[in-house]
Amino acid sequence: MTAVVKREELLCDHCGDPCRGDAVSLKSHSFCCNGCKTVYELLNQSGLNDYYRLTERPGISVSKDEAKKKYDFLDDPKTSASLLDFNDGSRARLTLQIENIHCASCVWLLENLHLLNDSIITTRVNFGRKQLTLVFDPSRSKLADIIRSLASIGYEPTLAMENLEGPRVSSHRRSLYARIGVAAFAFANIMLLSFPSYLDIGDMIQPEFRKFFGLVSLALALPVLLYSASGYFRSAWNSIRLKSPGMDLPIAIGISVLFTRSTLDVISGAGPGYIDSFTGLVFFLLLGKLYQERTYDALRFDRDFKAYFPMAVLVKNKDGEKSVPLSSLKVGDRLMIRNGELIPADSI
Repeated sequence: MTAVVKREELLCDHCGDPCRGDAVSLKSHSFCCNGCKTVYELLNQSGLNDYYRLTERPGISVSKDEAKKKYDFLDDPKTSASLLDFNDGSRARLTLQIENIHCASCVWLLENLHLLNDSIITTRVNFGRKQLTLVFDPSRSKLADIIRSLASIGYEPTLAMENLEGPRVSSHRRSLYARIGVAAFAFANIMLLSFPSYLDIGDMIQPEFRKFFGLVSLALALPVLLYSASGYFRSAWNSIRLKSPGMDLPIAIGISVLFTRSTLDVISGAGPGYIDSFTGLVFFLLLGKLYQERTYDALRFDRDFKAYFPMAVLVKNKDGEKSVPLSSLKVGDRLMIRNGELIPADSI
């Protein structure tokens, strides 16, 4: 019987992938490709060898596609500005989604990027969300160079078409925050004015003061009715007009009845009414709406088609290939679509 000796598979010292026919050696180390070898040399030259001591073979496999033109579209000032959180000329902040963040070694390396690129000031990693927040000096390095540096060490960010739309806080969301602020201000002050009633010492206050406090509370509640709660009245009216009653209709009726009853009580002197309950109801209803919208935002990737589209695509012309934003595509352009990429436009 002849014994068969199974050859042990050679693994890359950077990423751990099998080293096949195109394996690259450097001294006593083996790498699956030149990309992993380059990253190893870069870390070694920068004194970041501790990266490999944190975890065995912690690196990310570097993409074999080394086309430097992939991020040429970021050289466009308008496109770059839409990706930055802010830029004052000396400091620019950028938040990137990096799916390749998978262990403590990744966090350690990304938070030490300033040792690899002196134009990078600070970096911070949110491991749970796989996000990298990066502050760099735009006068010393362009955004495209920063992205290329990340891609060269195996941490290619996810750049989708929706990132070009700027901040996600819409005018509707800002309006909701303002309505909540008005309701919260009125609610807190009306509760303070109603404090004697809570302690059942309202009879100790002279009637003219009780009516004055009631009128002040009514004046504070009026912006809540006309501004903070206006969305419920519009929605209720639209549901009546379309003959399709929704949840906002009974809410609008309840708010109207509560405010009307409180107004009659204050004007007639019968009591302080329920103005504090009215403002509190509107405040907590708006808080619930904000929580609902934030929950929808968590599912936004599944609902927005733009999250699936790349930010740019390679266009082939007589001068070669050029990376351009999707918004710059024109009828007649010839697109280069590689394996695994989406076709981002109606085409033949």
